[in-house]
Amino acid sequence: MFHFKPQNKRQELLKFINTIQLCNLFQTHND
Repeated sequence: MFHFKPQNKRQELLKFINTIQLCNLFQTHND
């Protein structure tokens, strides 16, 4: 599903986590 370059893995992971947190935030606001 996700392809990480070894040197970029941490940065991509952080971006991914931030995106999920944003999605969770929006879902909470929509409730």
